Amino acid sequence: MSTVFGERGIAHSAIGARTSVAGATTVPIKWFAVLGASWLAFQLYVWGSWILSPDFALVQAPPGDEERRFWIKSFELCSIGIAIWCLYHYTFKPLIRDRRLTTDGLIIGVMPWLCFQDPFGLYAAPWWNYSAHFTSFGNWMNQVPGAIAPNAHFIPEPIFAVSTFYVYLLGIPLLVILAAMRAWKRRYPTSSPMTIFMVGIGAGFIYDVIIEGLGCQVGIWAFTGAIREYSIFGGSWNQYPLYEMVFWGGMSGLLANVMYWTNDKGQTFAERGVEKVKTSPAGKGLLRYLAILGVFQSILFVTYSMPIQFFAMNGDGVPENTPAHLRTGCGEGSAYACIEPGMPINRVGQRLDGQPGMVVSPDMTLIESPRKH
Repeated sequence: MSTVFGERGIAHSAIGARTSVAGATTVPIKWFAVLGASWLAFQLYVWGSWILSPDFALVQAPPGDEERRFWIKSFELCSIGIAIWCLYHYTFKPLIRDRRLTTDGLIIGVMPWLCFQDPFGLYAAPWWNYSAHFTSFGNWMNQVPGAIAPNAHFIPEPIFAVSTFYVYLLGIPLLVILAAMRAWKRRYPTSSPMTIFMVGIGAGFIYDVIIEGLGCQVGIWAFTGAIREYSIFGGSWNQYPLYEMVFWGGMSGLLANVMYWTNDKGQTFAERGVEKVKTSPAGKGLLRYLAILGVFQSILFVTYSMPIQFFAMNGDGVPENTPAHLRTGCGEGSAYACIEPGMPINRVGQRLDGQPGMVVSPDMTLIESPRKH
């Protein structure tokens, strides 16, 4: 059930807006709203640059495999319908009825924007892949400053499917994690804040094993460059890296904790002071939306997008039994070798001797052209 801010509060102390020595009021929500607006502006800039670039091109799936193509396309259409229903039910319907964003509505409402960071895992090196049977126009990593992964733009990022995945494969599980934390508190009312915090993190771990692990088994996505030693089914195309559970599941638990810990006004730390802002109810709702968006994007970036690069750069080679639709852009049928542990990582710019950098396969039979800047 959706819970309206102001009607719900968890009994624990919290610090609201603070007053400086000069007497001016510092309103936290303003700073977090600026953070959210900055993320949104950067996202629109990158997406705009991508759409206007040669990288924006329809990804062609390998020929054959018509039955799998049919089921993937059907799943994609169903995902769009499910996401639209979730957005209406949790965000727009309560907003129209009560003219206020509920807790659940905020969570579901910001989810589509988080898909912007989905290909950030490819920033340093390719290590996962979506099925090429999804509708995809490549991805926007070449437009992100400093990205060094070689030919990452060939890896399909199914923008229609992924943006909907974030709504019901991340947003809805966040509501479930929140419900688990509240249920624990009701069952064990004397639990410490740290215990409840860890309940959220643990629930995030369980969620990721179920959702991402299942996606690997049915061929929706694949962690092709995972470290096999730390993976379930390591060395096979359907391998699931356990560190994905730690980082993505842990990140999910942190997002749920953000929404759980509120003051007596039902405000998260990012929304405090909204009542002091002189604007319309719609303006306050927009500030709350941007504040939560900024916090969610920043947590995703710091706790997943950044640390996962270490594992991407130290991953093993693509398993030999990986189906063609899960290794788009490399291997048999393409002009590029799939990344292997012995292959040097591409770097931005030129070599010190002025010659353009090259990425060469270990046996020297395939040479890639350097990415243009």
